[in-house]
Amino acid sequence: MTETKANIDLNQSPFSFSRLDNIFMVLGCGGARLMDKSNEAMHWQVVKRYARVVMLILKFAYGINCCQTTIPHANNYFRNNYSVNLTTESKETGCVTHALMVDGDWFSRNFSSQDVIKMGYAPLALAWTIEENDEYASSRCNRSLHYDLDRGTYSRDPCTCGSKTEGNPHLKNGCQGMLLS
Repeated sequence: MTETKANIDLNQSPFSFSRLDNIFMVLGCGGARLMDKSNEAMHWQVVKRYARVVMLILKFAYGINCCQTTIPHANNYFRNNYSVNLTTESKETGCVTHALMVDGDWFSRNFSSQDVIKMGYAPLALAWTIEENDEYASSRCNRSLHYDLDRGTYSRDPCTCGSKTEGNPHLKNGCQGMLLS
């Protein structure tokens, strides 16, 4: 049985799915390939870490293993249609396999394949890209680059609202006066 969830369209927003923070997971046994709309394999990983003894006794290794891979780097990666093709091994064993994209940090802290499957959804990390020429951010956040001795790298100070204001300095009218207590 194949089930497809509704797509999330972020095209008209400043957000995108974070390629660095999200991972593509396959839960179950056997393996899968992540295919793009032209049926070319983008990334694949085979789950073969389950014990053969378990396989012989239980006839399948339900939910024992998982594999993961990073999200392929492409500007339009999330604007295309993708499918997951199961390998012959997972089809023959009758193992139920689930494929999902999930926030890697959340998954590592809350790993339980059965819990994720029961939830019916998985949290994702979003990236918010602010362009260099953004007129609202650039007027308040024109920060110079400096060398940070503690980190040993170049960095910029965080962009913040001015004194006695709060909010988001990257948005138009994002910094508002604070209430006096």
